[in-house]
Amino acid sequence: MGLNTTCGCLNRLLKNEALAAGAHWAAPSVVLSRARSAATSAPCVLALRVPSAPQRRSVVSQQPVKSDPLPSGGASLVRLESVSRCYGPVSALAEVSLAVAQGEFLSIMGASGSGKTTLLNIIGCMDTATEGRVIIDGVETSILSRKELTRLRREKIGLIFQQFHLVPHLTSLENVMLAQYYHSLPDADEARLALERVGMRHRLDHLPRQLSGGEQQRVCIARALINYPALILADEPTGNLDEVNEKLVVDILQDLHKDGHTLVVVTHDPEIGALAERCVRLEHGRVAAIPNSASSRRSARQ
Repeated sequence: MGLNTTCGCLNRLLKNEALAAGAHWAAPSVVLSRARSAATSAPCVLALRVPSAPQRRSVVSQQPVKSDPLPSGGASLVRLESVSRCYGPVSALAEVSLAVAQGEFLSIMGASGSGKTTLLNIIGCMDTATEGRVIIDGVETSILSRKELTRLRREKIGLIFQQFHLVPHLTSLENVMLAQYYHSLPDADEARLALERVGMRHRLDHLPRQLSGGEQQRVCIARALINYPALILADEPTGNLDEVNEKLVVDILQDLHKDGHTLVVVTHDPEIGALAERCVRLEHGRVAAIPNSASSRRSARQ
C-alpha cells in the first residue's frame, strides 16, 4: 500500500470516530519510514503522532437512573428491562431482562443464532433495542443520540472482539495508543505498561500480521483495558485460538475478575462459561434461565 493511500485511510478512520464522538477534528501527523535495504524488503514502520485531543464533556448529561438492587444485595452496573431487538420481521431478542452486578463475571451461552452477540452489542452500545430499557452505570441508553452512545461506549466500556479488529498498519503499541486518543490523550508509557501486563512486552513494535492469533488477542485485551472501563465485554474471546493461547487469555480474564473488573463474556465453550460466577443461557432470543452461581457453573459444564 502506498504512502498516500495509507495516510488517507488512517486519517479517515480517525476523523470518522472523532466526528461520531462529537469532538473537534484535527488531522494527526502520520510518518511512514520505509526500512528497506538493497537486500531485503522489510515491512513499513509506522509512527503515529496524534495531536492532543480536546477535552470532551461527559456523556452523563441526564440524571443517573437509580439502580435497583440485585437479589444478592449489590447494585447493578448493567440492567436490561424487557429488551427486544427486531430486524424487520426477524426477532433476535425477545423481552430479555437481566442485571449484572458491579465486579461480577457473567457468561452468556447459547446455540448459534440464539441472540448472544445481539445482546452483547446492545449492552456495548453498538446496537440499540427495538423495545425495552437498557441502563449502563446509571445512564439509560435508549434516549441517547448516536454521538452520546459513542461517548458512553468510549468512557465506560472495553470491548474484546473475536476477530481482534486491530488496525493493520499500526504496531501493537500504536493500536493501544489509538484507543487512548479516542478517549483522551495518548500516553506511550501507559500503553506500554498495559501491553506488558498481558505478556506483550516483546511485541510492542510488531504489526498485527507479525503476531500470532493469541498475541493479537492480548493486544486487543490491552486496548480494551487502557482507559479503565467500568465494564469489559468479550465476544468469543478464545474462538480463534489454539489450546495454549486459549489458556493464556482465560488466565487474563480470571485475573481481571480477581482485580474487581466487571466482565460479560459471550462463549460457546462450556469450560469458559463455567469459570464465570453466573451463566445465562439464551434460546431463540429469550433467556432460558438465570440460575444462581453454583448451579450456573454446573449447568455450563453440561
